[in-house]
This record gives sequence, structure tokens and C-alpha cells, in this order.
Amino acid sequence: LDEAAASHQRAIALNPASAESHNNLAITLQALNRLEEATASCRRAIALKPDFAQAYGNLGAALQDMGRLEEAAAAYQRAVELKPDLDGAHSNRLMCLHYSPDLTPEAMLAEHRRWDEVHGGAGRLSAAAFPQPRDPERRLRIGYVSGDLRTHPGGYFMAQVLATHDRAAVETICYANNPGDDEMTGRLRASADHWRNVLGVPEIGR
Repeated sequence: LDEAAASHQRAIALNPASAESHNNLAITLQALNRLEEATASCRRAIALKPDFAQAYGNLGAALQDMGRLEEAAAAYQRAVELKPDLDGAHSNRLMCLHYSPDLTPEAMLAEHRRWDEVHGGAGRLSAAAFPQPRDPERRLRIGYVSGDLRTHPGGYFMAQVLATHDRAAVETICYANNPGDDEMTGRLRASADHWRNVLGVPEIGR
């Protein structure tokens, strides 16, 4: 990462007006946890290219790591306004909103539905593609897809969900997109009826 930062700094020295180089440097600085510098690089990229949606998204990420969540959410919102299909920035904005003391559950649901309206359709398949027997005695099958089935806030949430399912009524399948396993992964795997590792599998419909 230090070498990468040095390369981006060299690129900027050769072409100070390159918004892309400032943005790339910001990404590397964030990975190095040099967050003040990362935000400064994002702001420089935006000054050079005011419609640079990705730079706003990266600014949001650096601000989020600093705990400046309202500013981060605003940066993500601007990224989405500039590039509505920027699903990562939109998703990160939702994450920031979870920490807002002022947002009601109803408003949070509306925000998530807006995300789904924009980004959810591409990966959604028709229910008709998966015909199911109409047997009221059959266990309900629920699949959970996540890259956070590990020591992560998402993993802790899922631990409670999986542990409290009525296994006589519900059959659970976890599709883990984790980059690695840990103790929490093992705990979640033990609570699920079935476990599938889908790391690297292309997104449906993308």
C-alpha cells in the first residue's frame, strides 16, 4: 500500500489536474488508515471534477471510518444523485442511516425500498422460475445471502435470527460470500440447516 500511495503521488506530480489520480490516492490512503489525508484527496478530486460520483462515494467511506456519519451519508447521497446506479454508495448510505437517532423505522424502510427500486430488479428472478409444491405441511425454506457471515455486525445479527427460527417449521440455507471463516462463521454454520460457499459466484442477472 505504501508503494501504491507513492505511485499515485508520482502520477499527481506528473499531472496535478488528474481527478482520477487524486481519487486513487484517496482509496489507498483510506486503506492505510490515513483518513484525514484520504478525505483531502477526495475533496481535491471533486474540486477538479465536480460530477465525480466515485470520489463522493470514497469521501463517504473515509468519513464513515472516521465516525462522521452524517457527513458520510451526505457524501454518499451526492454520489447517488450524480450516478443513480452506484449501488455501493447507495448501500453504504443505508448503513450510515442505521446510526441516525432521528430516522424512524418507517423512514428507514422507505429508504431501503428506494434502494430496491433502483438496484434490486436486475438480480430478481420471477417466482414462476421456481415452482413449489403447494403443501401447507412443508417446511418454509429461507435462504440468506451475505458476505458478512463472520465476526461482523451482520454476523451478530444473523446469529440471533438463525438461533431463534423454529426448525420444525423453517429450513434455513446460508449462502456465504465471505472472504474467510472465523469462530462466528462456525457458530452460524451450526445454526443453519444447510451452508453453501458462493464466494466468486457471479451475481444473478448482472
